Amino acid sequence: MSKRILIVDDEKTIRWSLGEALRNIDYEVAEAENGKNALKVFQDDPFDLVILDLKLPDIDGIQVLKKLKETDSEVPVIMMTAYGEIETAVEAIKNGAYDFILKPFQLEKMKVSIANALESSSLKQQLDGIRKKERETYNFKNFLGRSKVMQEVFKKLKKIGESKASTILIQGESGTGKELVARAIHESSNGSNRPFLEINCAALPETLLERSDG
Repeated sequence: MSKRILIVDDEKTIRWSLGEALRNIDYEVAEAENGKNALKVFQDDPFDLVILDLKLPDIDGIQVLKKLKETDSEVPVIMMTAYGEIETAVEAIKNGAYDFILKPFQLEKMKVSIANALESSSLKQQLDGIRKKERETYNFKNFLGRSKVMQEVFKKLKKIGESKASTILIQGESGTGKELVARAIHESSNGSNRPFLEINCAALPETLLERSDG
């Protein structure tokens, strides 16, 4: 399926020329000549990427950017700006813009920025999907054991995950589910957005395990 791109610029020539160039490489393109129209078009139909001019006749480009991000925080936005607007462009990046391109821009540079932004967005969506699946898989609700004793154990494990503890020792016989418990604690912790790393301590040299950096 073709990626959908919205071009927002009050200069008709730029909208037309950039739009034609992108359509020729199989992007689906829509255009808006001002901020108000851009926001309406964006809210009526989802887009994979927005190319937004910093200076618009009605609404400042930064404000349009903020409203776009309120509607869809994940959509990549590439800002177009003139040479004298670099400081404002930096502000745009702080407000969530993926990149900014100086006018007059080289078409190839714009194409590269678009491709990179779409790839980054796609990878993030895939990662979010993997993380969501992990959270669902390693949820305490999926643990076997409906007895009162086991339910109390699960409550304690959840509290451990929600605590500020940085080191947790899990003991048990082989096959009792220590790794499953570790993953569940990780997924319920404030660090759940960070990777879960499995390390086989038996495969590490004793001197490495004993070494301390601080």
